[in-house]
Amino acid sequence: MNKIYFQNINESLEHLEIFFADITRIWEERKGPEGIEKILAKKIDLVKDGTIKGHILFDNNQPVALAWVEFMSPYYGNMLLHCIDEEYIPAITNKIIESSLINNAILEVIQFTDTDQYHQLFRAADLFENIRQRMAIYIDETFSFPDEKPFIFFEEAGSEHVDISSKISFDAHKVSKDYEHYVELSELDKRQALEKRLYTGSYGKVIRPATLLMYYEDTPIGACSVVSTSCWGMEDVPWVFDLSLDPKYHGQGLGKHLMQQVLAILANAGYTITGLAVTTSNKSAIGLYEKLGFFKVDEFSEFTRVIS
Repeated sequence: MNKIYFQNINESLEHLEIFFADITRIWEERKGPEGIEKILAKKIDLVKDGTIKGHILFDNNQPVALAWVEFMSPYYGNMLLHCIDEEYIPAITNKIIESSLINNAILEVIQFTDTDQYHQLFRAADLFENIRQRMAIYIDETFSFPDEKPFIFFEEAGSEHVDISSKISFDAHKVSKDYEHYVELSELDKRQALEKRLYTGSYGKVIRPATLLMYYEDTPIGACSVVSTSCWGMEDVPWVFDLSLDPKYHGQGLGKHLMQQVLAILANAGYTITGLAVTTSNKSAIGLYEKLGFFKVDEFSEFTRVIS
């Protein structure tokens, strides 16, 4: 008879190498970019300091399934699930569902095998699902600055502008409703706290020249923040962390104007690609990005259990 049991990953660090080896094998078979081993190895320290929490499933003392949650902030992160054999998917997924790790935390599902079982089990448990897509645009030195608009000015944003930029973002996302159940965006003070973490490097190094406030005369009406990240097999990719426009100024082409300014700055600095993520229900934002030349790279789901 099989003996099935779970252990916290911080009590079973030596067993993570089995899963890392299997993930690396799959990654290499699919000809993913080099460096997956280094990325996985760095996760050990995050397990030790509590940034990553989760469980390993054992069958007759053999580690067979892994599920962990990595928090980038108190209420946001990703959820990696990996099984040596698919028969263990229900057990490890239900272990995460039953835990408190997903309570009010928006978590992107990370997996390395082609199965929809994880998503099906999350949906069957009535977890809230937010579907998003990553988009990218190729830029070069020929990408020009937008034509000037009367009374529109730009200023490089910094930590001293947190109250301004977070208020613009908070008001904009209240209208778009694309961040439903995101605890950190549900109240203005929480949005301000998130913005403060941005400037500590919690989400990647801030690319200051492209992190902007846009003004109409003396009134700040738009904000964009850009950080450096590693993705798509490349280092130092500019990532649009947030782009927001005061709802009172919607429909005037000003969101496009702001993004064009940001992209021109990045192109002028020598960057060749820029990425972002957007909720698929936000059709107006997707339409804007597509008009600028962004294209869809992939789609992913975020899940949470809403606890009032």
